[in-house]
Amino acid sequence: MNTEINNTPKTDKCVKDNKHIKFLQEDAWDGVNKITFENPIVHLCRILERERDELRMELNAEIKAHKETTAKWSCDNMEVTVLQCDLNQARRKINELLKKLSVTIL
Repeated sequence: MNTEINNTPKTDKCVKDNKHIKFLQEDAWDGVNKITFENPIVHLCRILERERDELRMELNAEIKAHKETTAKWSCDNMEVTVLQCDLNQARRKINELLKKLSVTIL
């Protein structure tokens, strides 16, 4: 996972707006009534937010690949199904002609 400090809008907004200050004040890491980017919990939140976003991108790529594969398989499968129907129709026609031929010969 990429752990560079960037692209963490939700965590950055919490820091900017001083959200969850009560939770952090209960912790020994924060004693100045202000959340900062240096706070270990904020640092962890930023890492988790980035990992979540990267996993979402990977999942979206997997879903896209699955959809493309399924569409291709369905298209290929449809062609096979059409060919099987044509073959079955031809076999029925051959059987009809053979029956007519055998009745004519007898």
